[in-house]
Amino acid sequence: MRGAAILSRLSNAIVVDVGGTTTDVGCLKAGFPREANSTVEIGGVRTLFRMPDLLSLGLGGGTVVDADTGTVGPESVGNQLTTDAMVRALGREFVADVKGRMCTLLGEAVDRMKTDATPLPLVAVGGGAFLVPQRLDGISEVVQVEHHAVANAVGAAVAQVSGEVDQVFGGVTRERAIEAATNVATRRAVEAGASEKSLSVIEVEDLPLAYLPGDARRVRVRVVGDIGG
Repeated sequence: MRGAAILSRLSNAIVVDVGGTTTDVGCLKAGFPREANSTVEIGGVRTLFRMPDLLSLGLGGGTVVDADTGTVGPESVGNQLTTDAMVRALGREFVADVKGRMCTLLGEAVDRMKTDATPLPLVAVGGGAFLVPQRLDGISEVVQVEHHAVANAVGAAVAQVSGEVDQVFGGVTRERAIEAATNVATRRAVEAGASEKSLSVIEVEDLPLAYLPGDARRVRVRVVGDIGG
């Protein structure tokens, strides 16, 4: 997701990462992955970590297509692509039908990731980025970036340092609460190794808590910056 943001120079977009077995769909917000609001399970285990909001489809370079029924996935030959894949003569009508099914699956996933009807650009990355159609409903443009196959490595190479605050404030105005949280998040980012000159606030959330006295509110602020030299 971060690699897609860097390669495309887009801050707000849908990202589609097509790999060998799955296609992962996410949303960039201010250049960073939008976080999931609900609890994320990994291997059936509920976690309390903040995770990117992602949707995975059984659709990729190794996806099995049933020539008799036209079913696409979710089975895949995965890393046995060179030995288990079978190439055969396929009619144009069959190929067009399969492409249509793939486009429908991807379009539904993209639609589920959007929070409103505003058209957004879509950045296609991963080894199978060429499978993403050039037109999708609700998408303003499909962006095919250079070095799309190594977007993951690019994202890791440009990783930044962050500082975050998630705290309840009371007895102060909304503006003062956000200011205090921002100062704490900034300090934490610098202490973690971020260059102070490169810091920027990428996320601010505040939620009034009606069941607590003193104009209490929960404030969450995230600040990021480049690794200091």
